Amino acid sequence: MKILIFSFAIIFSGILLVIVCPTTAGRVELDEHVILLFTFDRDSGKTIKDGSKQGNDGKVIGSDKLAAGKFSKAFEFDGETYIEVEKSDTLDITDQITAAAWIYRIGPSQDNDFILDKRCQGCGGGFELVVYRPEMNEAAYFMVDTDAGQSDMSGPTVKVNEWHHIAGVYDGSEIRLYVDGELTISKPRAGKMGTKSNLYIGIEEAGGKPVSHLVGRLDEICISNIARTAAEIKASMSGFSQVTDSGNSSTTWGLIKRF
Repeated sequence: MKILIFSFAIIFSGILLVIVCPTTAGRVELDEHVILLFTFDRDSGKTIKDGSKQGNDGKVIGSDKLAAGKFSKAFEFDGETYIEVEKSDTLDITDQITAAAWIYRIGPSQDNDFILDKRCQGCGGGFELVVYRPEMNEAAYFMVDTDAGQSDMSGPTVKVNEWHHIAGVYDGSEIRLYVDGELTISKPRAGKMGTKSNLYIGIEEAGGKPVSHLVGRLDEICISNIARTAAEIKASMSGFSQVTDSGNSSTTWGLIKRF
């Protein structure tokens, strides 16, 4: 089903009120802090189009199979396939980050299921979002590596053969891990976390080689350059509306905005 969004603006008492009215309730719109969004709903072939305005498209290494997603379509990872996003200034996040995705692990799992990996091995900086292997309780895991050191934490078990939403947040003083919209763990951490490395989806990059391949599906991958609130994370679990603007695919984060 294609989703159309109608918008209009009202100027009242010096306030511009921009109203976005989705035809499907609960879907949300983007703001300028979203620097990567993969919904997979309009993709085909070896290029995954970035739904943000930053142009951080992904290159598929391996099979380009799409499957049923949490919302419409998802990308299927077969244990060999992964997506690589070239390094860019917008992805070189230093101060704050929110990294989130829906994951459907196909069990039984034999290894760590990497969702996102953007870390410079041996030179520091970056982040990882993972589900651990069985001997580590198949726990959700988020790590940030800053100039003050590495900090990581693991949360509850992420069961196979069902959809779960995982989000990692770093605000410059604390890291937080959310699973299915609930805060599961947090801990103090400071420092800057920038890294010039590429972003890998569905694998861990180690020594120039892909390891820890995901077997399963990912949907609605979203990275922001700010620390999202708990309310925003819950809202984003409703999905992002895909719209067409002047013939170009764009995506819009659905809250009423006041400027």
